[in-house]
This record gives sequence, C-alpha cells and structure tokens, in this order.
Amino acid sequence: GVMWPHKSILITALSGGGIYFGRPPIQRPEELAEFVPQGPPLTYFATAPMMHGAAMWASLISLLAGHTVVVNDEPRFDAVHVWDIVVRDGVNILSIVGDAMALPLIQALEREPARWDLSRLITFGNGGAVFSQTLQARLKALLPRINISNSLGSSESGLIGGKDRGDHHGGFMVFEPRPDIAVVDDERRIVTAPGAEGTLARTGYTPIGYYGDPAKSAETFVTIAGRLWVLTGDRARIDEHGHYVVLGRGSMCINTGGEKVYPEEVEEAVRSYDAIQDVLVVGVPDERWGQKVVAVVALAAGASFDREEFDRVCRDKLAGYKLPRAVVVTDEVRRSPAGKADYGWAKKVAAERA
Repeated sequence: GVMWPHKSILITALSGGGIYFGRPPIQRPEELAEFVPQGPPLTYFATAPMMHGAAMWASLISLLAGHTVVVNDEPRFDAVHVWDIVVRDGVNILSIVGDAMALPLIQALEREPARWDLSRLITFGNGGAVFSQTLQARLKALLPRINISNSLGSSESGLIGGKDRGDHHGGFMVFEPRPDIAVVDDERRIVTAPGAEGTLARTGYTPIGYYGDPAKSAETFVTIAGRLWVLTGDRARIDEHGHYVVLGRGSMCINTGGEKVYPEEVEEAVRSYDAIQDVLVVGVPDERWGQKVVAVVALAAGASFDREEFDRVCRDKLAGYKLPRAVVVTDEVRRSPAGKADYGWAKKVAAERA
C-alpha cells in the first residue's frame, strides 16, 4: 500500500481539480464551486476496473470537474458492450489501459464501422500500459476526429502526463524538463547531459512510503540534495533537446550481448505484424548472449504465423540485436483484469518453450 497524504494525492494524482479548466491545483475547496459551473458538462467512462489507478483516479478527476461518470455494469471487458455504453450514455471521454483493451475496441469498429454513432466521443485516453503507435494509427483511421491522450503514472508517482514519442527513436513517451521531474542515474545523482540515461523520478507532492515496508520504501523514496524523490522504475534518456525520452520499465530491461533492449519497443514492432493479436517480450538466459529476446504471442482469429514475414516486419523497425531470437505462440497472452502484462508468466512460458 502506497501512503499518500491527502493534499499530495489531490494535487499529484488528481491534478488538484484544475486539469479540465487549464488551471493550477486548487488552494481551497471553495474554488471548485467557483469554476466547475463554468466548465462543459462532459461524460467520462473508464473501461478498466476501479481497483486500477488509471480508472479510479481519472474518475475522481472527472467528478471534481463536475462531470458525469459512467461505470461499466459488466464484470468483464467486452468491446461491443463498451461501445454500446458509449452510445447509450453519450460518452465524451473514454479511457483504457493499453493495447490489450485498445485492440478489441478497434477490431469491433473495423468489423462493423457503421454500427455505432460515436460523434459525441471527443477523447480516447490511455494510461497504465503502452498504447502502441500501430494501434493509434488504426484508431485514427476509423475515428479521424478523435483526440488520443496518453499519460504516464503509477501508484507511487501519481499522474505525470507526457506526450507520444513523435520522432524520438527508441522511446514511447517524451517529457519536457520541469521542476518536479528529473532523470536519476544508478548512483542516485540527477543527470542533465544529452545522452545520459537513468530512472525517471518525481519530487514535490509525493507519497511518503509503502505501508509497513521500510526496506522497500528506502529503495523507491530517496533523498537527493535535501529533497525527497520518488523513483518511478521507468528508464529514461535525455535527448539532444534536453527532453526526457521514456524507454521502458527498468526491471524488464533485457541485456543481450551487452546491449540493452526494452520490451516495449520490441512489442511495438511485433504488433506491426498483422497476424499478432497480443504479445509480451521477455529475456531468457542464453549461453552465448547472456539473455536472448523472446516474443510470446497470441495470433488473431484465423491467422497463421510466418516466421520469415514476421522477421521482415520487425527488421523494418528494430536494430538486429533487438529482433526476437525465438517466438512462442500461445492460445492467449495472460494479463490482469485491468490489462496489465503478466511478465512472470511470459518468462516461464518462454523459458520452457523458446
């Protein structure tokens, strides 16, 4: 359990009530009564379970803005039912958790493009897992007027924000420098030079630690130059413009032949192969390379797997050392009910079958 002071979670995780109004966080509760009536009466719908921060926090943010909040009445994720709710309740903002939710929604629209009137939908939001560029392009082709919003955050860091990588090779999200965000190297020093790499960190209104776990708290909540910083676990590199390019989860980084490979980048490339329904990429021990890159995939309905075509598609997007050296085809890629990747399961499957 992450321990948040009330003021910190309001400002850092819930944007202080001002995000939909382009305002800084409120300083007193009465401010909400002053500007909420001036805002647009929007309707928000979180598709993920409320136990997930991406759903709970975004729902609370919308409630603080005076919006209507729609909750899924089904205990499982069903893409057709989600679109039915969007139409029935006039949803303006829909949020998901990564590709595992995005793909079924996109496939439903591709199968029946004229079934749903989505003219009231303004924003398709994502948080908690990567929403790949390949799927974003497919969604845009179906709904060209839609605004796609991506956010980075965690139970420890709150809502950080961010924007898609654009032309930043090798990363999936970019942050401009700001006072509460930094890159911290492995010696726990803040680094600023172009090319430097480390862990994305946040300071300011933060949690104070993990409940009943001082050892884990000391690893994540660290004091640097007299200030408390939260180490997010996400690796980032500083580019030539001084921006922070998020590379992927540091704990999942694969070291193959001395080179670092982040699973998120490889998963993005693998999804470009049309036969793939879902994928997780992991590293497994290898006598020659230390670790080898393995893709655990599930195929789309009726699709067949062609290794030569798979390699060609991936090679167009990846350096040679990042290419999966083995591909394991499974009936289904295991994820949590909220769409979170089960990398422990994927490693076990890859080690047994790669």
